[in-house]
Amino acid sequence: MPLLSFSPGSNTGIGKATALNIAKMGATVVLACRSLERAKAAQEDMLVALKALDTSRYDFPFAAKGTFVCLPLDLSSFASIKAFAQEYRAKFKRLDALVLNAGLANGSGTTKEGFEVMMGTNYLGHFYLVKLLLDVLKATPDSRVVSVSSLMHEFGCLDWQGSLQNKYSSLKDRLFSSRYNDSKLALVLLTLELRHRLKGTSVRAVAVSPGAVASDIWRSFPSWYKRLVLDPVSSLAFLSNEQGSIPSVHAATHRALPLEDNEDETDVLYFHPYWSPSSRFLMPFEVMGPFHGFIRAGPRLPANARAVAKELWYQSDKLVIQHAPA
Repeated sequence: MPLLSFSPGSNTGIGKATALNIAKMGATVVLACRSLERAKAAQEDMLVALKALDTSRYDFPFAAKGTFVCLPLDLSSFASIKAFAQEYRAKFKRLDALVLNAGLANGSGTTKEGFEVMMGTNYLGHFYLVKLLLDVLKATPDSRVVSVSSLMHEFGCLDWQGSLQNKYSSLKDRLFSSRYNDSKLALVLLTLELRHRLKGTSVRAVAVSPGAVASDIWRSFPSWYKRLVLDPVSSLAFLSNEQGSIPSVHAATHRALPLEDNEDETDVLYFHPYWSPSSRFLMPFEVMGPFHGFIRAGPRLPANARAVAKELWYQSDKLVIQHAPA
């Protein structure tokens, strides 16, 4: 069964660990990356890892069937996203799991369409890709859309236009908000909206947080900051890429995910890797553990989350219609 693990991260970090762990189940995993050269290098590494597995073990019986396909994808370009979707459709007729894994945590500049690069890549590029592949997902029984969010979604703001244009309207947002946080909140709200739009189909929308992970997402931070802050903290408290991939792998492949509460229209399937006393009492457990692997939790959403999710979809769709290639 082809499963799609993609982004500028499926050749490294959490994305690479996710791709490998899904392939261990015998899946075909599409590595969709900006650099085909780096994707192919990761593919060779992972094929070696698959061959080294003892397939007589009960947990790896299908690993020998796992394989990878490399396709080019730049989530900061609508033209690249459309070309990727067309190439995917030409090669595959089903899509069991679409893992929205891109995660620029730092950076400046804009996407090809002029949107702020973190919000444009982490969220709007994913939104456009989901729209282009939604009918393939609907045609695949029990398929999944897995949005890789972050515990930082709790600090996102609701000024979507300000975030996409890097021009927040309020002083508070200009001082304290981050486009990364905004993009991760937007992904949880996308999951909420998909839950309602996909009613009557077998597609499940799930959001996950990988936890605090010592991954390549930090590579664009200044060297002094990594040396003085990130390296000491990560050595003490951060999870490995392997550990951080577990919520995504579980969300993409587990056959018996819990159902949302039909009485609560804001209920979202959301998993993270830490134990906590309750699904609503997360801090500081969602940063410091103890590590569990995957456990259901409650994301922190705005009070009017259902209306906000609808409006975000509407605004996103409008921008896609305006800027996507014909």
